[in-house]
Amino acid sequence: MRDGARHRNGLGNLADPKLIEKLSDWLEASGLYELEIRNADGQSLVLVSGGSRYGGKRQAVETATIKAPFAGHFLIAGDFAVGRSVEASEVIGQIEIGPLRLPLSSPSKGVVREIKARSGELVGYGTALFTVEPMQ
Repeated sequence: MRDGARHRNGLGNLADPKLIEKLSDWLEASGLYELEIRNADGQSLVLVSGGSRYGGKRQAVETATIKAPFAGHFLIAGDFAVGRSVEASEVIGQIEIGPLRLPLSSPSKGVVREIKARSGELVGYGTALFTVEPMQ
């Protein structure tokens, strides 16, 4: 879908069940297994189709991406790994700028689904660092 006035893609509310159902139908009809949609705020919606790879079930998983608030060296905190549970506001990494280390916190309680940068890597402002799947 296209927003002609602003010339940007606009699907609306990614949590809308009717939109998820329509996207799921399109995904299944296309023969693809997975579709990921991300917005400018770093939130994403992942749809998994009912192909044989996933046992015939459809799923929608909303995730949040933690981005670098500053340029600097990215450091992963402690034992963080994909699949690890995190609490809201828990420090999961740091950005090191010279002698300063600025904390990166999880936006919500959830599970780390992806670590997108290596510890010690120089990252720029807005670089995606972690993906967290929120838990209720």
